[in-house]
Amino acid sequence: MILKIFLEIIISLITGIVSGVIVALFGIKKFKEYIESREKRKILGPLINFWTSDVTKSKIFSILYGIEIAKKGSIAPVISYAKAIGLSEIRRTIKEVNGADTIIYERPLNENQPFLKSDFDENVIILGGESSIKKFGDFCRNLRIPYYHYKIQEGNRNLIGISNDKLTDEYKPIIDFDSGLKRDVGSVMRIINPNNKKLIILFNGSYAAGLLGSILFTTNRDLFFETGFDSSSMAQQIVVEIPNISNNIISHTHSIKNISQWTKFSFNEENYSRAIDISCSQ
Repeated sequence: MILKIFLEIIISLITGIVSGVIVALFGIKKFKEYIESREKRKILGPLINFWTSDVTKSKIFSILYGIEIAKKGSIAPVISYAKAIGLSEIRRTIKEVNGADTIIYERPLNENQPFLKSDFDENVIILGGESSIKKFGDFCRNLRIPYYHYKIQEGNRNLIGISNDKLTDEYKPIIDFDSGLKRDVGSVMRIINPNNKKLIILFNGSYAAGLLGSILFTTNRDLFFETGFDSSSMAQQIVVEIPNISNNIISHTHSIKNISQWTKFSFNEENYSRAIDISCSQ
């Protein structure tokens, strides 16, 4: 107990000395920025590392999402709700992390509409999956990402893990065909664009709850799984589980947890160029 109190006193003294040095060297303005930065990191924690590029510090983001209308009799007919809440959470978090002056562009795509190469000139966030944007599938498969929905038929949208052309994992939603979705799975993928070091962030889910759950996983610091995440890694992906779903809807406070570790992967220049070319062509 005494040791703990002693350490707290030492930390306070060091903080005071550092603050004094900053004021002396750089003035009140820099000191204020330092304090604000400390407070932001205390509130947002690891979300800062996820939503910023270590190299570019770019404050321009584009968000791409599919225009998908739920079909009558669909297993999860609330995709519009999930995307509306998800977009709101992404906007809020980007602004909190990068500042109120951050510029955010949004562009809805129809099912067969390609991406634009200019979409990748800045940080880009893409809300999948392939059932709403077909080019999302072209992009992911050409990068040979660790986990993907290789089948998108309703009732058969398992998230498959493949390594060295061998199946390693299979994560399954749980569906009650009378009352709807009970458990969903989703994934978060973060890539550093090899051409300009900007961010490419992709969200995907077997159904709407999985998509929204994967977004909430990165916008709520209490849900984010920091262990194993490396902000300097070229590419990494994690799988999340959304259990105990009722009426196909989840809220901001829903239980969401990772069911895989952060899995790092890589791709060569040829694969990346092909992924861009194919996903940006008709």
